[in-house]
Amino acid sequence: MVYRYHSIVRTLLALNLVFSFSYVVAATDEEQVQKMYIAYYGRPGDPVGLDWWASKLAAADGDLTEIIDSFGSSDEFVSRFGSFSNSELINNIYLQLFGRNADAEGLAWYVGKLESGDPSWSLASIALRIVDGVSEGTDDATIVDNRMMVADAFTLAVGNGTKTYSGSSDIASAVDRLARISSDSRTMEWALASFDSEYELFFPPEGMLTVCQYNEPTGNLTDYVCDFRLFSSYGYGNLTDFQISNSTLFVDAESRRSELSMASQQEIDALCDAAYPIDHDTFSLVPPENSFEGEGEILFPLVISASHFNYLNNDNAGNTILRLLKAWSEAEVNLDDDFGVGNDSHYQVGLLLPVYIRTWNSIRNEPFVSDSDRLLIDNYLKSVAARMRITDAFYSGSNYPSSVDFGNHSWSQFVGVMAYSIFSNDDVLFQQSIAHYFAAIDGLVRTDGSLIPESQRGGSSLYYSLYSTTLLIRLAELVANQGYDIYAIEIDGVSLHTIVEFHISALEDNDLFLPYTRHLEGVYDNSFCETEEQCLNWDNQLYGEDNVGGYDYGRAWAEFEVYRKRFPDSPLIARYLAMFPDSEHNNIAEGPFVQSCEYRPPNS
Repeated sequence: MVYRYHSIVRTLLALNLVFSFSYVVAATDEEQVQKMYIAYYGRPGDPVGLDWWASKLAAADGDLTEIIDSFGSSDEFVSRFGSFSNSELINNIYLQLFGRNADAEGLAWYVGKLESGDPSWSLASIALRIVDGVSEGTDDATIVDNRMMVADAFTLAVGNGTKTYSGSSDIASAVDRLARISSDSRTMEWALASFDSEYELFFPPEGMLTVCQYNEPTGNLTDYVCDFRLFSSYGYGNLTDFQISNSTLFVDAESRRSELSMASQQEIDALCDAAYPIDHDTFSLVPPENSFEGEGEILFPLVISASHFNYLNNDNAGNTILRLLKAWSEAEVNLDDDFGVGNDSHYQVGLLLPVYIRTWNSIRNEPFVSDSDRLLIDNYLKSVAARMRITDAFYSGSNYPSSVDFGNHSWSQFVGVMAYSIFSNDDVLFQQSIAHYFAAIDGLVRTDGSLIPESQRGGSSLYYSLYSTTLLIRLAELVANQGYDIYAIEIDGVSLHTIVEFHISALEDNDLFLPYTRHLEGVYDNSFCETEEQCLNWDNQLYGEDNVGGYDYGRAWAEFEVYRKRFPDSPLIARYLAMFPDSEHNNIAEGPFVQSCEYRPPNS
């Protein structure tokens, strides 16, 4: 697409990259040294070090012996990789160059060479052989080219003084930046944009977050302003204090199995929908051809299969999960050029990615999963998560956040990103997701707990508000399982508890939305309503997303099961159950949770 090319060229010109450093265009010595920095250290070279080694290489007529020896004995290598085994060292080179693990045969061969004692087969020389051995036209070659482009841009930015590169945190940031570059050109463009001040709101400085707020809390959803805020100003420590501590996503299956052991098999079968009509021996689906469209059909089969596998001891259900995820991975669903461009892909895939991850997590280490299938699905999830991180506005060629980037669609997006961060033990993505949650509470909630955009959606306001609240609950629950209670964080007196209480009250009395929908009386404004009917029914909260009257809000807000399990003593529970008794709930809710199977108290 045209905007991609222009984005790259604009960024390169802004950096004077094309004209300032000869190594970018044709200086093979500098290119060779930069490749060594990427392969051996997983980071770009600093300008002084890169120029110094390039000049040494030129003086030695391209003989890399000195640089190989120096890289192999550097203090940086010892401090960062000194505790690695030989196998881990070789595999790390593959990760730093290609973003993937080494194949078993190649890994064994290189480890044998490294352990042979032959001085010509040092780790640094192996790194050089691996990068020089990449075949043109392959995925690996594209990744190296993309990482070289970003590394060169980073080195120049340091030389120009627009980036710092002096301490361990700077090095860690640079390593992380390169590690996120794949063969997908969009990941390269996204990284290049981070060097361009035009895109600064997408890349807050360390310790900051971007907060967007509407100019008016009611009656205007087109005018808003975005700016940076210091995270520590909220009074909850520093963003880097939030660290992943375990692999639990939504529910620890072992603990839940223990809880369910108190129930009869009949009750367990009912809670976990044992009678759901799915043949785990043969069930399969054909992946959709166009991005996320039609992809939702995979949702229930995956959720049900995970429930049957984890809690009903149905091993065949695990094979259903494997067949479905393997089919989606091989078809590269959501990795086409339509993703993120003027559609709902961030929102839809934000709902689906946690389902992929939680179901994959349940079988990933099972003996029936081959190494090749494990690598295929791991890489697929990594690629989808990388796409999810890029903003809607950037996909559309804008340098300013769109409402999709900070509204409820982005909350869905970051549920997916956060789930992946925990799955991959990625503290940086975890912290970015937490920052997004703080930004939502800070900029998009009134003091009564109502959500500014969703409460103005005419006759669908209650539906959208409830569903958006579920996204915040999902984010908070993921964080809670890492030991942090962000349900309770308050910004200007508002917390997620405030939001939940408002919506319990709104279920009891729909008229609580009237102050926020009355301005739509006699007006059809598509900035508030997707259809004219939504605006016409500004005083009638019986409409769901498709404007179907008599909507089942007990099903729509099934995530209250999550809140109920997390806070069993909350007075809100009795109020909710008075409206929606357990007997009327669907067993399986739409979304990434198995509600009754994983959350409902046995014998309730």
